[in-house]
Amino acid sequence: MLIYMKSIFWRLLTAFIFIIIVSILISTSIEYMTSKSQLPHLLTEIRSQTIAQILSSSYTRDKGWENLQQEISRLEKDGYSESPVNISMRIVVKDISGNTLYNSFSNLVNLGKFSLIEGESVHILDLDKSEIIGTVTIYIRREFLKQETTRYLYSLIKPRIIQGLISIIILVFVAALMSRRIAVPIIALTRATQNISETGETSLIPVKTSDELGQMTYSFNQMILSLGAQKQLRENLIRDLSHEINTPLSVIRLEAKGLNNKLVSPEKASAQIIKEVDKLSNLVNDLDWLIESDSGLIKLDLETCSPGLLIQSEVERWQLKAEMESISLELSVLPPGLPEIRIDKVRMSQVLGNLIENGLKYSPAGSRLVVECYEENNDVVISVCDNGSGIAAEDIPLIFERFYRGEKSGEMNKEGRGLGLSIVKQIVEIHQGRVRVESVDREGSCFYIYLPS
Repeated sequence: MLIYMKSIFWRLLTAFIFIIIVSILISTSIEYMTSKSQLPHLLTEIRSQTIAQILSSSYTRDKGWENLQQEISRLEKDGYSESPVNISMRIVVKDISGNTLYNSFSNLVNLGKFSLIEGESVHILDLDKSEIIGTVTIYIRREFLKQETTRYLYSLIKPRIIQGLISIIILVFVAALMSRRIAVPIIALTRATQNISETGETSLIPVKTSDELGQMTYSFNQMILSLGAQKQLRENLIRDLSHEINTPLSVIRLEAKGLNNKLVSPEKASAQIIKEVDKLSNLVNDLDWLIESDSGLIKLDLETCSPGLLIQSEVERWQLKAEMESISLELSVLPPGLPEIRIDKVRMSQVLGNLIENGLKYSPAGSRLVVECYEENNDVVISVCDNGSGIAAEDIPLIFERFYRGEKSGEMNKEGRGLGLSIVKQIVEIHQGRVRVESVDREGSCFYIYLPS
């Protein structure tokens, strides 16, 4: 796998190099074609401007056209050879009135197969007066321009090659850094997943960037943390389930031994054995319900009912238990006009019963347990608040997990299976609702149930 990951680096680097080379070739080709098409016009324009400046200086110096023939003769020597057939450039000069002062075409014996390109007419100025005194137009042989263009472009090849090589080296270095930056997190993720699959060991990967690769590493770390938490919960589940089964069995075994040794009366032994068997039966029923819920086999017997009547009935059902625990179980005044809700009354009674029972179990004598119902954002909200032992902040995200009973809050000392809140969450979510909790350790807790009206 590591070799494969290394190949990813080289594949990325090769792709980057290919893109760099193709980009340089394309840009160079475009520049070459553009220069080849525009250079003849540019050369013609430059020559026209140069000749116009020279003739302007000559006219201003001589105060007239007296030396025009000699000046152009000097210029033509630089433009074409002495043979009239071997033409490179011809010049036509006119005054301000359009009269031709000089026309080198008159010197041509035979134009032959040569093709001339006419340049733009450029003004000749009297530099002292800044006045236009005439125009000059040049005609350059097409083949001569091609030769000049080719010579110029060839002169650029060597520096362009050097420049291209330097650019490629720099860009390849940058591409290697980018390829490594992309490949390294992937290699780290691969090694981490290999460790998980081969040894079961989990380790977090440092997050060094905030881009997509950093987010991918962060998500992987979150998955590792989740897997660790799930592993711990799984171990706790097995331990707690073993405890929940072994405790009643141990009691049953002790009662049976005491009955066999005639240490306890049959009535007392049978009553205790029945009680422990009921605990085991309730545990099995709860587990069966959760399994059915997970598989989506739970069917609700939905009916429309008043939320006020539902919680009034549930508060009355637990009132005696509250009085026995010296706890004040109170129902807040219901607001008028509460909308009806469509629920499975038996299941929702189970939800409220679990929450009230937990509140009574973890609240000290003399405390209050308040049940309230109101409407909020098109939801009917039912809250159960106590001022009991509360829940530690680190336990809150886990209290709806199965068999979790808040070890850090000392709740393991309380009797219970750790399934009640998990069942509460499952039932509420099946009703398309949600449940949340607010709690301060050692001060109390509030559970909120949100049901669509």
